[in-house]
Amino acid sequence: MDSKLYSKCQIIADMYDAAKDVESWEQFFFIYDVGIPLARMIALDCAEPTLRGVDLIDETWYGLCHMIGIDHEADYESLNDMFEIGAVDES
Repeated sequence: MDSKLYSKCQIIADMYDAAKDVESWEQFFFIYDVGIPLARMIALDCAEPTLRGVDLIDETWYGLCHMIGIDHEADYESLNDMFEIGAVDES
């Protein structure tokens, strides 16, 4: 699997774990209600993405980067790196 895709999936999974109980993220979870669980399953090595799955993960990634206020084309090592660069707080 593409390491960049796997990295996106891991960061999306980490984001869900960090923000699942944060009210300001509820709409994000509602909008990306398929991409988030798919990314989590891939991060846990429980699923392999199809072409449509990759599209859903990319849409979720774009939405996450937009919400944080960072470039969706850049490479990030972790969710914390994204929040350090971004315009919003984790909570």
